[in-house]
Parts: sequence; structure tokens; C-alpha cells
Amino acid sequence: PAQLPNPFRGLDGDEDSQIYFTDVGACEQIPLFSLLQEERGLDVVFALDSTEGNTSWPNGLALGISAAHARHVGLPVPDTPNLQQFARDERLRKGATFFGCDSLDAPAIVYIPNHEVSFASNFSYSKLQWTAEEQEAMLRNGFDQLTEDDLPECLSCLLASRQRANGAQACQARRPLPSFPQDFWPEAKKERCAACFQRYCWHPEEDQEADAWEATSGIVDDLNRQNLESLLDNLFEGRR
Repeated sequence: PAQLPNPFRGLDGDEDSQIYFTDVGACEQIPLFSLLQEERGLDVVFALDSTEGNTSWPNGLALGISAAHARHVGLPVPDTPNLQQFARDERLRKGATFFGCDSLDAPAIVYIPNHEVSFASNFSYSKLQWTAEEQEAMLRNGFDQLTEDDLPECLSCLLASRQRANGAQACQARRPLPSFPQDFWPEAKKERCAACFQRYCWHPEEDQEADAWEATSGIVDDLNRQNLESLLDNLFEGRR
């Protein structure tokens, strides 16, 4: 959090000399709420998760809280894993996953958690000083995450299918589309795109229950209190 001189001091009895600012990350670190608004007309949302989780690597909670919040207020959200599934399936935490591949009811979500490709980038939020080498390695690892293996090619399959399908659906007065998304892959890439979707697309288990908004928000509140205590301890070197 940032600390700034209080410009409102002396107004309506406000005597605080400093005011504190923080970003919305304390509540929602992947801003699906604003991105899933139907008026935006988005085809795909990229969700990059750099939260700490419980091992300094993302554990799916940031996506879970944002998806639960969006569902709670009635926004269209593709199926996403619950926290138990994130805990069981390491693939969800160690690379890109596509959610909502086979539906046009909501934008697809490309979820990319922070993970090690070329550098162990799971530093704590409370680390305030960085060497030039660490900065370069962090940025390189972020680039490597987005270009890992065949991800760029598979992203092109997802983007092409969503854009063409949504355009066709609009022209057809939003009638159901046959065998989406295969009909909208470029002919020369259908085999490769099928392999991409097999690798990256996630599908919910039968009778899966999504995490409830009340449960995920309670977990986040507890973590925020713990993280604030840790951050203040580091800032003041244990002199609190």
C-alpha cells in the first residue's frame, strides 16, 4: 500500500496526516467482473495469475474468487475448476489452460498461472528490492510462459474459432451452431487445432459444484489479513 500526505486533513474533523492507498488486488486479483460484462462483446479473456497461493505459487484461488463473484452477480462465466480440483491437478497450476472452449455463452478464459519455465519467479510480494539480474530473469520467465511449447499456435486456434464463430452466430440471429468449434478452424489447421484443444481445454467433471462466493470470499479475507501482517512486519523489520 502507498502512503501519501492527506489532502483532506482538517475537513470534517479528519486529523490523519497520512492516507493509505492500495489497488483492488486485495479483493479481486484477476478482474473478471469488469471483463465479462456482456456489453464488451469479448471473445477471449486472458487471466494471468501471479498470486502467491500457499506455496508462493498460484493455487487457483484468485481465479476461483473472481469466477465466483461474477457468477454471484449474474455475469456469464465459463465452467472453471473448484479449489479441490486445482489442488488435485498439477497441470492447472503448471501451465496454460483454456476454459469454455466449446461454448459461446461466455467469453473463453485463457488461464496462465505464474510457473517456472526458465526462472523460479515465485518471489514474495514483500520483496521490495531487486537486482538487475533478477528483474531480467523475471521478465524472461514471463515471456517464456506465454511462448511455452506449442501455446502460441494453440492460442491462434482458440482465437480464430471464437472470432469466426461469434461472427457467424451474429449473422444467424444467434441460432445454435453445429459442432462448434471444429467448423471454424482453418481447414489447413484442423488436425493441429484438434490436438491443441485436446491438450489445453478443460472440461468440468460430471455433477461438479462450483465454489460458492461466500466460501471463497471468506478465504480471501483471511489471507489478506495474514498477508498484511507479513508485509508490515517486513516493512518495519519486526518492530511493530
